[in-house]
Amino acid sequence: MKEVPYFVFLRELKKELLYHHSEGSTSYRRDTAVLAVYAAISIGKIEPFKERSSSFQTISEFYPTESEEKVYDIAKMLHVIYKDIYNKQNVSNDLKQYLCEKRFYKKELGPNDKDK
Repeated sequence: MKEVPYFVFLRELKKELLYHHSEGSTSYRRDTAVLAVYAAISIGKIEPFKERSSSFQTISEFYPTESEEKVYDIAKMLHVIYKDIYNKQNVSNDLKQYLCEKRFYKKELGPNDKDK
């Protein structure tokens, strides 16, 4: 299995930050993204975000004055972005082909033609 490079993780976090600033997200989501990027850069490694529990523990120690809800959201964002990158890098070619065929089949039939 391929490991997620730290720079790829940071790049995806920055994309998330830009998304929340450009798509009219709530100020809460924008703040969460900013705090997530800052924490990831300051912590300087990806290992704490591989598991949800260690991500939560790391972020609660990094932001001791934030609410538990905010800490949970920051930790979740970091973990979900890590898992998304990891899963994309480690999908087998067979699974990729299967998913492409499934998407093609759905496009060919359309949403109301499943019984045919």
